[in-house]
Amino acid sequence: MANQTPKAVSVRIAYLSAGAGGMYCGSCLRDNTLVTELRRLGHEATLLPLYTPIHTDEVDISETKVFYGGVNVYLQQRFPWIRHLPRRVDGWLNKPGLLRKLVRNPTSVNPEATGALTLSMLAGHDGRQKKELARLVEWLRTKLEGQPEIVNLSNLLVAGCVPSLRATLQSKFVVTLQGDDLFLESLPESVREEVLIRLRTLAPLIDHFIVYSQFYKDKMGSMLGIGDERISIVPLGIDLADNQTPPCTDGPPTIGYFARICPHKGLHLLVDAFLEVRKLPALKDCRLHVAGWMGEQDQPYFEKQVAKIRRHGAIEAFYHAGSPDRDGKRIFLSELDVFSVPSVYEEPKGLSSLEAMAAGIPCVLPASGIYPETIQSTNGGCLHQPNDATDLARRLVDLLLDPDRRRRIGMDAQRNIEKQHHATRMAEAVLAVYRSLS
Repeated sequence: MANQTPKAVSVRIAYLSAGAGGMYCGSCLRDNTLVTELRRLGHEATLLPLYTPIHTDEVDISETKVFYGGVNVYLQQRFPWIRHLPRRVDGWLNKPGLLRKLVRNPTSVNPEATGALTLSMLAGHDGRQKKELARLVEWLRTKLEGQPEIVNLSNLLVAGCVPSLRATLQSKFVVTLQGDDLFLESLPESVREEVLIRLRTLAPLIDHFIVYSQFYKDKMGSMLGIGDERISIVPLGIDLADNQTPPCTDGPPTIGYFARICPHKGLHLLVDAFLEVRKLPALKDCRLHVAGWMGEQDQPYFEKQVAKIRRHGAIEAFYHAGSPDRDGKRIFLSELDVFSVPSVYEEPKGLSSLEAMAAGIPCVLPASGIYPETIQSTNGGCLHQPNDATDLARRLVDLLLDPDRRRRIGMDAQRNIEKQHHATRMAEAVLAVYRSLS
């Protein structure tokens, strides 16, 4: 009888993902996609939400329990007596439904309070949330069918739990770095350096790190003092189950933006570029479609952009789609000719650009962060000078006036997304990292 290929050994994985309240979060979307694909490949993967339930436009496969519930950790930080309440009260405060109602706008938290809470969380057993830490340790030790071989954390900022987990579990610990630097930059200077010192102290306790680009490997390796050999680059992947054919829009040329609506993502630059594009007679009917989650604190920023469009007589050419679900996103993308999110910071993921390319839409992206590597791996568009609306407008014009080129780029992008950024390829690359630690 012919030799049969031995069945791959299943890996037990606990993935700890920090939720982002009611916001569609790129890290949550990616983590949910990864764990879904790991399960499809036959592995025992469990997705555990931290702080709040995750919010995703795919089927949410995370556990219904929330660890380090955002309300609970905040109250334990502010009021010492809360730390002595019975466990049944903690359970009520950590209920997903309550957290969804109370933590709808995670970006509105006071930076000073966030800094103090971060330091306490990083202190682990010595912090004010040690009761929550004990609950997590007990659950991982007793509730899964066999202790996890791999514990993967969605960022290093939640790694205050690692010393206690290491003392209890015979697991290997992996951290996916995907925005830790942006959080650090948002903290007040008074605590930023202290948080960074604690992160550098925790980094040696991590067996391996995962990033999505050489850019981020270099940046975070230098920031945290991590050697190259301890960081692996894996491709960012998306679910292509409902992938589309390239759009065929018969109406006016349309520029699209799909990302969180805030200054960091550069919507103001795209609005300025859009208004510049419309000055050309051939593109005077050009439209701008915008979608994405928006917090209360960013509404004045958005209203300022709308007022700018109105002053230039282009409000009829502007469409705001809100924060659509997966079906709504598919419809939104199908109406675009060109896509752009001109982030003013160094983007560590850029998930929405991959989704646009998967829909056959060429992208114009800043030459910073992960984007140069994204364009190189997909041939899915072109780069513009960062923080430069004039150069962005020029690149948009080049594509909008050349439909044949747009079509060729869109088809190349779809093919290369399928080859380089499929969720299966991402999961297989992550599994290779896990198995290298055994």
